[in-house]
Amino acid sequence: MVSDTYANVRIEVITTEPEMSERIANEIGEKFFENFSGIIYRDQVEVMRAHWL
Repeated sequence: MVSDTYANVRIEVITTEPEMSERIANEIGEKFFENFSGIIYRDQVEVMRAHWL
């Protein structure tokens, strides 16, 4: 039986500081991954914004 009490959560964070991304990943992993499944991806990204004319 599927219940409405279960949901997927996605958290996305972009930071320019590698130390900050490592700290966030560690804290999320320690707090949630013991009781919930999860995946953390850490990689360099390029942010592209649309230019309005």
